Amino acid sequence: MTDLVRFARLGEERMLKALCAACFPEDGMDFWDWLFSRVYRPENTLVIQRGETLCAALQMVPCVLGLGKDRFSAHYIYGAATLPCWRGKGLMGQLLQAAAQEGQRREQLFSVLITQEDSLLDYYARFGYQNSLMIGVASPQPVLEKTGKARLASPADILDLDRVYERAADRWMYGVRSPDHWLDQLDLFGQGAWVWLEENQITAYAFAAERGIVEALGAGAGQLAARLAPQKPWRTFPGKNARPIGSIRPLVEQGQRLLENRLVYLNLMYN
Repeated sequence: MTDLVRFARLGEERMLKALCAACFPEDGMDFWDWLFSRVYRPENTLVIQRGETLCAALQMVPCVLGLGKDRFSAHYIYGAATLPCWRGKGLMGQLLQAAAQEGQRREQLFSVLITQEDSLLDYYARFGYQNSLMIGVASPQPVLEKTGKARLASPADILDLDRVYERAADRWMYGVRSPDHWLDQLDLFGQGAWVWLEENQITAYAFAAERGIVEALGAGAGQLAARLAPQKPWRTFPGKNARPIGSIRPLVEQGQRLLENRLVYLNLMYN
């Protein structure tokens, strides 16, 4: 039977959500309902159909990487899923290759992804992905009293959140965040999104989930992280304790040149 690789069609959302839920049951259907309402677009979703069955799929979420004042178009591979009964047959490899070709057609320089498990880094390397997406893991800090104030973040804080983020990203290639992206993250994390204030100015922020601090940046980030998740390490920009969080594939020669001896920071991508 011949595989049909194509873009998703209107009306297939229910089948695609069921596919994602079957492959990532730990996320829960509420999350997939949220993602398909906020992020999913059929024109950015590749599927493999065998007969009447959607066996595998991935989403090519448009994104932008920044380096200094330069901006580069890319796509973020998300929800790469193959039904358990169809695994080991090369379907995801076909989708990754199709995504790379489509990315080139759209004049995108990079394909990026965050792996669910470190063991998948070697798998994606087979398709030209490099383990250059890095995250920093910082040690827990003691809570110092009366050094600042923490409160929940709100959409009114987006400009300050982006200011703190851009300052931390100054010397890296990094994922640029639009106001809509910040809004998505605030909605996704809800009561887990916090800011840190010194003299009524936002100097740091943190996004906390059940597993700990997904990202904390800025002056006072350690103190904020310690208040939200005591005794737990927290994620930040790479430093001495850097480790891979995902992979990046240059789609054109310019992308390869830009990646030479350079690390990339990408986080808060619905992960």
